[in-house]
Amino acid sequence: MACQFRDPIHGMINLNEGELEIVNSAPFQRLRYIRQLGTSYLVYHGAEHTRFGHSIGVMHLVGKAMDILKKKQPEPMDDFEYERLKQIVKIVALVHDIGHAPFSHVGEESGLFPELKDFDGEVTSGHEVYSRLIVSEFLKDIIEKNECFAKMNIKIVDVLSFMKGTITNPKYFFAKELISGQIDMDRMDYLLRDSYYCGVKYGEYDLHRLLDTLTICCPQEGIWQLGIESDGVQAVEEFVFSRYWMFIQVYFHKTRRILDYYLVEFLKESLRGGKYPEELSEYLELTDNHILELVRGRSGKNKWAKSILQRNCMSEVFVSTPHQLDKKDDNDYHKLGWIDDQLRKKFPVDEEPWNYYIDQAKTSSAKYQISPSTLLSDESEEDGEEEEIPLYAIPVKDKHTEKIDSVQSYSLPINSLSDK
Repeated sequence: MACQFRDPIHGMINLNEGELEIVNSAPFQRLRYIRQLGTSYLVYHGAEHTRFGHSIGVMHLVGKAMDILKKKQPEPMDDFEYERLKQIVKIVALVHDIGHAPFSHVGEESGLFPELKDFDGEVTSGHEVYSRLIVSEFLKDIIEKNECFAKMNIKIVDVLSFMKGTITNPKYFFAKELISGQIDMDRMDYLLRDSYYCGVKYGEYDLHRLLDTLTICCPQEGIWQLGIESDGVQAVEEFVFSRYWMFIQVYFHKTRRILDYYLVEFLKESLRGGKYPEELSEYLELTDNHILELVRGRSGKNKWAKSILQRNCMSEVFVSTPHQLDKKDDNDYHKLGWIDDQLRKKFPVDEEPWNYYIDQAKTSSAKYQISPSTLLSDESEEDGEEEEIPLYAIPVKDKHTEKIDSVQSYSLPINSLSDK
């Protein structure tokens, strides 16, 4: 153990020397100045927490989950291989958000992110590719040369492949899902952390019970998938609904959403070319503080900046139900279309974009099935000859028969939220 961090959510968190060296690096320290919830601090004044604490919390939970799952392997993996896998996934957890832009998710669906060439040559955009490129360029020496990692023969490509999800070993899929899945450690941390700092109860759930009932399922030959024991279904229900409530009450709060919109429009006018810089060193200079200084400096002439500083927001005139809109049956869908049509006729958005804004959320509460092609890289498939069999997004293993089924088959409440 190299050191301990005292965390308000998880208590004492242990870091080894390699993990500490990553935390002490300049790109990771930048996360101290990237708020976890964007502009939500202007709604919930306690929401000043950052990606720094969240990233350390996710790493901590990944370590705990891997320790629990070691005892539940379908067939024992070699101890060295398992501990190496655990360390790789802890590194991935630690750096998974290292490429976030100022105010975290603000602007990710608004064209602010440029197209970048990823470490594997693919051209893509978003904070995830920034994360991989930052890790590749600035943390390679730490990952490959620090004694803690070197003795396990961890290479930068191992970390980057997990970050992108292009793993080829089907036994490692459960470990990937600990970072990005329906019951991943990222969600487990941010729900509790965001709830705590916002001063609400919506994101609370039984973390320890949920972790204890995690297991490894084998729905298809050779694939190890993260799942839950049937005794843990109620813990999953609580977890899924805590996320649902947090989205409705906190993440999709109307004031936060409109402030995010103002900030995006301000950045489009203020950033060179209307996008974040492609150069990594230049991108890493951008923090919440940097952007806020730009906002303050231009608030006298820029309408978006003035609205942000004065918290002068549009009034809400219509809101649909918080559930998925059905084009055929839901009256709200037709109302929204009519309102949009009338507003566009009366207030052309291209001429006066601050007159009105229609905000639509695209996140579903709980998925039902996922495709194996999204889990493993193409290298693990047989040239597309075999028909894909969908995997359950949250598989449940029956404690008596070990039969695997979807969590929706065990839980009517979760089934009601699912996007099939």
